[in-house]
Amino acid sequence: MTDVKKQNMKTGLIYTGASILCLAFGLIYEAFGFGVTSPYMHFAFLLPLLLGAAPYLIAAITKKQLPFGEKGAMFWHLAIATLTVGSFFRGALDIYGTSSELTIVYLIAGGILFLLVPAFSRKQTETVADEENTSPA
Repeated sequence: MTDVKKQNMKTGLIYTGASILCLAFGLIYEAFGFGVTSPYMHFAFLLPLLLGAAPYLIAAITKKQLPFGEKGAMFWHLAIATLTVGSFFRGALDIYGTSSELTIVYLIAGGILFLLVPAFSRKQTETVADEENTSPA
């Protein structure tokens, strides 16, 4: 197994575990909600599953590298975490029967983090290409 495949598989399995924990947390939290449910709480597990586990596991199976480098991946992970926490926060507010305009901050922050992924991926790719071109022969 190549290093890229191992790393993608490891990250994919970590996201799968995080998805399972999010699902369990959401179900337990809703169980104590006295019959009140929230789609934000109920489906929060899909964010790490679809945005984290799926791309990394597919990349591991196909033996491909994801299109972002180390810095881009950092922003990708932060965006997924931000959206997941925001979904849980909004779900908790729904279950308690209240609302807050501050929940939009999670969506905006997650979107900004996703937008930063290509910017930092490109810089890292250019830096690697520059280093290869300037290396002594």
